[in-house]
Amino acid sequence: MRSPLMALAWKEWREQRPLILAALGSAVAMPFFMIAGSIVTSRKIDVSALADIMPVIFASLLWPLFAAAAGGATFASEIGDGTLGYLLSRPVSRARIWVVKVAVAACSTLLILIGSLIFACLFGIVVAGGDATFLIRDLPRMDLAGLMTLVLVSATLLLFSASVFFSTFLSRAMNAAGAGLVTGLLIMAGIVLIWSRLDLIPRLEQGLLLIEIGLAGTVVLLASLYLFCRGELLGGSGGRKRGLLVGLASLAALAVVTVPAVWAQVRLSPAKALIAGLELDPSGEALFATAMAANGGSPEIWQIHADGSGIERLAGRLTFAPAVSSDGKWVAYLSMRGALGLRSDRAELRAMRTDGGDDHLVATAFNDTWTPYQGPEIAFSPDGKRVALSRWNQLVIAPFEGGDSKLVDLSKSPIGPARMVGWTADGSEILMLSSANHGASGSALGGVNAATGEIRLIYQTNSDRVYSSLMRHGFTGWKRFPLFIDTTPGEPGGWELALVDLRDGNAVRVNGSVCGLAANMSDDGKTLTYATCAVGPHGEFESELHTIDPEALTDRRIATLPGRAWSILMSPSKDRFLVHRFHSDNRPLPAALVSLDGGVTEIEEGWAPMGWQGRDRFILMRETPNARLAVGDVEGGAPRVFYP
Repeated sequence: MRSPLMALAWKEWREQRPLILAALGSAVAMPFFMIAGSIVTSRKIDVSALADIMPVIFASLLWPLFAAAAGGATFASEIGDGTLGYLLSRPVSRARIWVVKVAVAACSTLLILIGSLIFACLFGIVVAGGDATFLIRDLPRMDLAGLMTLVLVSATLLLFSASVFFSTFLSRAMNAAGAGLVTGLLIMAGIVLIWSRLDLIPRLEQGLLLIEIGLAGTVVLLASLYLFCRGELLGGSGGRKRGLLVGLASLAALAVVTVPAVWAQVRLSPAKALIAGLELDPSGEALFATAMAANGGSPEIWQIHADGSGIERLAGRLTFAPAVSSDGKWVAYLSMRGALGLRSDRAELRAMRTDGGDDHLVATAFNDTWTPYQGPEIAFSPDGKRVALSRWNQLVIAPFEGGDSKLVDLSKSPIGPARMVGWTADGSEILMLSSANHGASGSALGGVNAATGEIRLIYQTNSDRVYSSLMRHGFTGWKRFPLFIDTTPGEPGGWELALVDLRDGNAVRVNGSVCGLAANMSDDGKTLTYATCAVGPHGEFESELHTIDPEALTDRRIATLPGRAWSILMSPSKDRFLVHRFHSDNRPLPAALVSLDGGVTEIEEGWAPMGWQGRDRFILMRETPNARLAVGDVEGGAPRVFYP
């Protein structure tokens, strides 16, 4: 003789079996129905593409409906037929009855999911002519599809759980299924809203999302179990109201527990954020930066106001590499945000106003994953009508307002793998610089035609490493471009500074003992400043600061500074220079403020110059270990910290 639980299980299976057969029959008929529809409407259908998306079609249409139907029929039919009282009178606890009925309904739902996926695979094999190797060949491409399938499975089970909950106190299975569908979709919408607004951990976000959905379904099922075990709650309109209250209270408890916990763990704050890729706007009144968590995750773009008024979060998580237009009105950036705010496999080049408004797509970038550490280079054209994006072998040139972009492959060009230097003054070309030290066969400076993508070789050398300290500079009036040629690798004073004519490629040697990359040129191209290095009488390096007219090549020595100059920032008025310098053993020295008449003022130790704010103030940065930002004044005094 069968036990009461076994008899109940067989009874539930007999009731669920027609639903399973209907679902699997619909799965078999659906692709053929879609093919027949295309024939009737004379529309061409790609059967191979249909086979690829068939699991998604099943997950979007078939699974939710039949999962809700299976869950809705669990208890509602017993209530509607008046057999629930007899069932509860059996010598079995209510909790066991609930477990058996829900378990059979859940198994039915899983059979529907698994059966439809098996048919989708069989359909793909038939379309491929009996070749099943595509399942293995496409495994890398199926990683994302597999992840999305898991998300959709979790969502389907959440819809099932919600339908079971309403089936506990509604008397019609159809009503319970409909209420479960609506409630489950609302819960999913709430989860999506939370996950798209919070700053989550990129490497864990997919798993955490699955946990969140599963936890929501578990809470709903526990609420159903509580109602079923409390028999006095099952009757009358009061029972329905109490059931709704229990469900709402359960969901509220879920939100109270999970949302603040996630927020507290991953929300970026100035005290904890790492700052990278600082871009100063032309006025120097604000900086645009990539802010990241301590583990490098959840990058987002911040605007930091130099007047100390605070920061603004301009773009959501998974955005980075801001670049400011020459008029200071727009910011271009990279975004890896995909559906539901999760990480995408394809980067987007986007732009927005500096206040965060009018955010729009400029171009779709390369089909691979980018990170803030990979040095993406973005630059506006002088007129602001185009944006260029570069990373070694590839260059994207896109209209600022969006539209057809141009992709230039540099791997087989005379330039080879190269970094973007910036736009020429007339905006007709983008300057690209390669170095033999970075995998190229030689070092070269080339120009890529912005309209045609054609590459013009401007300057080339076969052996020397060639660099520039002026990447993405505003070349508003440049005819010659300064290049550093490392003729004696490893020696601080072994760099040769040359001026390359951008029209014919002729190079003029300026000096053969320049410190590292210590040089800068004014935006109008009329003043070049650089520093030479030499060993002083006590064995320490000394740096000589010079200015030169790039056209007349008239050289003027300004001052001699202790230490080895590393970088030079020229004021907009071209009469003051910020020099970042080091000891010979690479210990930092205080930055120096040098005036055109040779006067030298040391800035408080530990601060590195970032850029000028007008002619009288400048921006400084200090690593402690997270970045601190301050404003200094040419009149002296301690720097005023404005971040954090």
